[in-house]
Amino acid sequence: MLNYFQRKPRFSEKPNVSIIGDQPSSLPSSSDTQPEPICTNKVFNKGAYLESDPAKRDQILDYHPNDQEEVRRAYLVKGPCRPNLKEYPTTNLGGRDRSFHNSWYEEYDWLEYSIERDAVFCLPCYVCYKGSSNPAFVKEGFKGWNLKHKLNKHVGDKPNSRHKKCVKACEDLMKKNQSIEYSYAKYSTKEEADYLVRLKASLEAVKFLVRGGLAFRGHNEGEGSFYKGHFLEFIEALGRNSEKIAGAITSGGGNSKMTSPQIQKELANACAVETIKKIVGEIEDGFFCVLVDESGDCSGKEQMAVVVRFVDYRGFVVERFIGIVHVEDTSAIALKGALETLLLGFGLCISRIRGQGYDGASNMRGQFGGLKALIQNKNPQAYYVHCFAHQLQLALISMARKNEDVDWFFCEVTRIVNFLRSSNKRQALLRKKQVAHFANLIENELVESGTGLNQELSIARAGDTRWGSHFRTLSRLVDLFTPIIEVFEDLKSDRASKGEPQSLLIVMQTFGFIFMLHLMVEVLSLTNDLSEALQKGDQDIVNAMELVEVSKKKFQKMRDSGWEAFYEQVVASCGNVEIDVPDMKSRYVKANKSKRLAPFVTNFDYFKNDCFLHVIDFVLKELNDRFTPENTELLNCVASLSPCSSFEAFDTKSLVRLARLYPNDFEDVTDKELSSQFETYIECVKMDDNFSNLKGISDLCRTLVRTKKHKTFRFVYILVKLALTLPVATASVERVFSGMKYVKNELRNRMANPWLNDCLVTFVEKEVFSTINDRDIIKCFQGMSKRRMHLRLD
Repeated sequence: MLNYFQRKPRFSEKPNVSIIGDQPSSLPSSSDTQPEPICTNKVFNKGAYLESDPAKRDQILDYHPNDQEEVRRAYLVKGPCRPNLKEYPTTNLGGRDRSFHNSWYEEYDWLEYSIERDAVFCLPCYVCYKGSSNPAFVKEGFKGWNLKHKLNKHVGDKPNSRHKKCVKACEDLMKKNQSIEYSYAKYSTKEEADYLVRLKASLEAVKFLVRGGLAFRGHNEGEGSFYKGHFLEFIEALGRNSEKIAGAITSGGGNSKMTSPQIQKELANACAVETIKKIVGEIEDGFFCVLVDESGDCSGKEQMAVVVRFVDYRGFVVERFIGIVHVEDTSAIALKGALETLLLGFGLCISRIRGQGYDGASNMRGQFGGLKALIQNKNPQAYYVHCFAHQLQLALISMARKNEDVDWFFCEVTRIVNFLRSSNKRQALLRKKQVAHFANLIENELVESGTGLNQELSIARAGDTRWGSHFRTLSRLVDLFTPIIEVFEDLKSDRASKGEPQSLLIVMQTFGFIFMLHLMVEVLSLTNDLSEALQKGDQDIVNAMELVEVSKKKFQKMRDSGWEAFYEQVVASCGNVEIDVPDMKSRYVKANKSKRLAPFVTNFDYFKNDCFLHVIDFVLKELNDRFTPENTELLNCVASLSPCSSFEAFDTKSLVRLARLYPNDFEDVTDKELSSQFETYIECVKMDDNFSNLKGISDLCRTLVRTKKHKTFRFVYILVKLALTLPVATASVERVFSGMKYVKNELRNRMANPWLNDCLVTFVEKEVFSTINDRDIIKCFQGMSKRRMHLRLD
């Protein structure tokens, strides 16, 4: 036969040709025989993806003749393509809109539908098609929905109709191959199922590790290792508890286990991408605020974290972390470029920013060259608000540095804490003394006993920038004062301590130390409550200003009428620890100072005027100076939205002025239209019981959405969202850096920047990440690069 016909080469047989330009040029073989023709047939690879949509798939005649039967059998086992849509495209025929119906699937078991072409096809005719002149249900598809009898005509009444012949041929083909052990469709299904099992197992391991901020790799991941790292150990644990997973992993061989480091990073990246996509989807086309700060990581790299603040569809204020960027240059221009690149990567632009929140660094808040100014040059509506919590912290730092007595007190507290914390034996002795002290108090019924009470306490070093830690340290010092004194008494004869316990014992047993201890606890307790309230993510700026004013009033009340109660508290505390109280009418002389050169000041004047009143006056001055907002007009207008006291602060003119501060959001609206809606709005909400007893703008926003009035009063709702978008504190960014220290630690200090970002996004935004569907993550992962197996996830 080969003497008359030349065999066509299979795909694996390379023809002896070269390509010159766009035309193939034959080269003579070594035996000078005629070269074989080039094979243009498609090759059927067992295990490859089969196109489901009948409008997209290749015709069977396009495959190599030796593969065509395998292709036919594969499509028959796979079955017809039948997507189940809620709505199908309509076609106007004869003045009526016609469309496909799902009920036709049951009536015609051979029917296929193509989403690509909005047409129906016939699977048996496709399988048996041999180039006849009627390709309507094979190549082109049929769309005549108003001529349903065409479908019945295609089936035909006669037993030897073309369609019935195709159906009979398909049945014969399947019967013919029933005895064949190998079936591509079964192999494809099994192969795809095992691949999906391995992929899901790896995804479960990745999700578990990124949520916990844990490391993936192990020091030794070889077969003989006793611990191969968290990821591989997690996979093996899944395999030990599931025969299905164990079998799928075994069937993957050595190069398709889905456990390589590259696969781990791509799965983590898919998790982060879908998480950020969900966050950006919550913003939709609305506006948002950016909170930005920078900090160094454990490897010495400067990292810039970005958090967005916006109002979601439920009317809740949320702050979401969207990414961290390594910045080599911390200048305002470099930070702006990095921020703009990050936002554009997520489809967000600077023109939609309506607020900026930074700390007080010059490169951030600079009037002319800071990041604030650069963004406002492009978008004047991006109003800047200095972090309230940072301003409060600066006020306390200024008090500690500029007041001599406060500075001395904190220096002595630092000495006490460092001495106790520098030795494990001293801490053990303190715990022993603490147990005995609390047992004595409980025995004498001086403290309450019960579950969770009188727990073991320890003194931690206070942070330089977190003044909430100073409050905790001083509170513990008050609770453990007696046990600490007993520890110093036991250690004062210890030569290794070099007289430090004796020195600290002398300091702690003075009236001045006890006085400053209780004074600082009172001051920091008031500021700590304010600081915790300011750091709430859903805090609005009007309520924040009210909290600052409340704190000022508390300090003023303490100044005016708090001396007597405070002095009695200090005297009672001195009596409990047997410390002498000086005569308030006698002359005050500082320790180690000459009495002859000292000014004549009584103890009463010194402790009340120079200590008590002076510290409170200094705090009040700092609060007044630092909490003077830059955008006074903006905040005064925003205050008119407050629903407190039955909308007592409501003012139509102020709200119109507020709208004009955002010209892009009220571009085509006149003042008359705004005033009319505002007046209607205030009359409506005052009559509605749902709007009574609201505590702030946040409650107002949620109530507007819940009662569907945000659609009726659209302009009011826009102003409310703009007010809530304004930042209060950058505490969310600080929490990101706290998480960064956990994710990128000393043992993982070589993490690449993209890898750090992916792990940190999923670690910080656990709430959003937990709502992501595994199917979406796998779909994102599959689209990142060419995979060995293409999963049909749609």
